[in-house]
Amino acid sequence: FDDAQQAPVSEMAECLAVLASKVDHAVLSAGGRVLAPMSDRQIALFRSQHGPQLSTEGAVQAGLAIHAAIEALDQDPTIPEGFRPRARIAIDSGEIISAQGDARELIYGDVIVGARQMARLTPTGELSMTQRAYRRVRGSVESQPLDAGDARGGHLISARRQVARVGASEIHGVSLELIGREGALRDLEGSAEPALSGQGLAALLVAGPAGVGKTRLIT
Repeated sequence: FDDAQQAPVSEMAECLAVLASKVDHAVLSAGGRVLAPMSDRQIALFRSQHGPQLSTEGAVQAGLAIHAAIEALDQDPTIPEGFRPRARIAIDSGEIISAQGDARELIYGDVIVGARQMARLTPTGELSMTQRAYRRVRGSVESQPLDAGDARGGHLISARRQVARVGASEIHGVSLELIGREGALRDLEGSAEPALSGQGLAALLVAGPAGVGKTRLIT
């Protein structure tokens, strides 16, 4: 904070509460959770039932949203001029060990250490990630290498890219039509018709090599 001591304590507390609310909202909206109340260091965890790629993408979304919220506070005329929060946000991906302590949840693991080390190397106001986290989202983010001491392949993230996922039935609300699968689709619909009309049971097997489009066909 820049010269924040010049603002009244009550006003400082209110500004911190606003900032904490922005951080919580950014993390929760991206599918994560904040582990402790606002302090000079904060840890948020992201976990997706669809795998580490989506959870890492959620962390990127939250990090960018937090920086955007801080920039918006800078432009807010109701915020005291001396209150100028800055953040260094770092992302790592991996397994953690969670244990319940007397007063709070305790988190262990190399991923926590990796994120903290990366945060120390990250310029103020930037979002970074380790190389192992970057592997999860490479191609879906705008990035550049982090050239700072022992960054170990770290990357600075500036934006997310719009990516169409394989197997999706629509992109941004626009339906995607099947091409070259009309016959197979008719066979599926015909075989399922007795069950759908209540005339009996039906068991369907859709088989084929990986990537041929089985999931897309049945969805």
